[in-house]
Amino acid sequence: MANQQKQSFIHRLLDRGIYRLKDKQLYECTIEELQALMGQVDMK
Repeated sequence: MANQQKQSFIHRLLDRGIYRLKDKQLYECTIEELQALMGQVDMK
């Protein structure tokens, strides 16, 4: 997955309120967690 797609996915989760931006480490610490959630989240 390209970086831009990862960020788009993160923003989509943030928009849905699944993840809340608690600090600037979200991108560093949760990319793998977000990827793990991809199978559980409706991307449509």
